[in-house]
Amino acid sequence: MLGYAEIPAYVVESSEQDCMVMSLVENVARRNHSAPELLREIDALRGAGYSDPEIATKVGLSVAYLQDVLMLMEHGEERLLAAVDSGTVPIALAIQISRATDTEVQRALADAYAAGALKGRQIAIVRRLIQRRALTGNAIPRHGTSSTESQALTPERLRKMYIKAGEKQRLLVKKAELVDIRLNFLVEALRDLLGNPDFVETLRSEGFATLPHALQQRIFREAT
Repeated sequence: MLGYAEIPAYVVESSEQDCMVMSLVENVARRNHSAPELLREIDALRGAGYSDPEIATKVGLSVAYLQDVLMLMEHGEERLLAAVDSGTVPIALAIQISRATDTEVQRALADAYAAGALKGRQIAIVRRLIQRRALTGNAIPRHGTSSTESQALTPERLRKMYIKAGEKQRLLVKKAELVDIRLNFLVEALRDLLGNPDFVETLRSEGFATLPHALQQRIFREAT
């Protein structure tokens, strides 16, 4: 338990009902560590020279989650760490935000969450959206790079960015549905026409003896 082979303990003999009551009392009394306490404990253990697996065992975390916490401690922007310390931003969400390399983006995402403009899952979506825009050369203007203050990364602007991305996604879904409807109509029409010997003979006489492979597969697969 927590890296110890042995622990001091009192062995109590009692009835099953009393044991259940004592167990319930212990569960109610047990206090989970807050995010600031967890960060301080991890920092102290690292300072004492413990390895990541040893620290993970002692604090009851998986090694992968511990490494995410360490990344937050090493690369997290100051205001983000302060938000975790004050309990404004949950540590799991702070880890998501810290994966954004730009410090202003980290601040903006933390502010957007604190203001209620974005929820947990939306934070990750907006972060990935910002990173994709930066990679494709459509980076969002920062302070000092635009003549208008409205270009700053405000919580409201991030919220609108999320809404716009959602609208684009819905538009893509509608387009895909429209293409599927048209394709189904085409498949049904061709299937009926190919069942007409005169039409097939006319195609052959005009030199159209074959269909595109993908279309042919769909027509005859659905027919069977």
